[in-house]
Amino acid sequence: MSEKRRRPVNDYLQLESVQRAFDRAIQRAAASFAGFVRADALQYMESLVVESPLEAAFLLTWHVIGQAVRARDVASAQIYLVAQWPVEVGGRSYRLDFIVSHERRPEYEARDLSAPLIAVELDGHDFHERTKEQVASRDQRDRDLQIAGWRVFHFSGSVFHADPVGCVSQVFDYANQAYWPLIQVLDGQAD
Repeated sequence: MSEKRRRPVNDYLQLESVQRAFDRAIQRAAASFAGFVRADALQYMESLVVESPLEAAFLLTWHVIGQAVRARDVASAQIYLVAQWPVEVGGRSYRLDFIVSHERRPEYEARDLSAPLIAVELDGHDFHERTKEQVASRDQRDRDLQIAGWRVFHFSGSVFHADPVGCVSQVFDYANQAYWPLIQVLDGQAD
């Protein structure tokens, strides 16, 4: 009886039959995961209130990206959006479309650690920027927030709709980097 030579699986990926089986498995897993993410996102959205279709699209895109990230990185998955957040800066009151928060935020505050201030503002032409006064007000709001330490991500409807995943990923990636040092402090891993 001849002994079979053992080889790493990657050696066999060059074979068309192995690659075809692998591709089919990935397609099946992706379809299954997509169905789960869709159902989860729709259930998640039932309890949330936003003020525009653009905000709903941003929130849905955020949730889907969060689900994909959660599958590989638990710490990043703890980042979430809070809609319609009231804030007072520069003697003015504003309501932000979204702020980015983290599940461990109470721990930061209990240890007097300053959590990142991250805002997302979405301006669709149907709801904002119809007049010069609205544009001036938006610009003043952004300046007030930035002076107060907020990192403001501002997307127009056309920019968001041209690349929704890119826009959400910019915010998600920035938030992940901004929260990472705090996570390390809480976990006792900071230098």
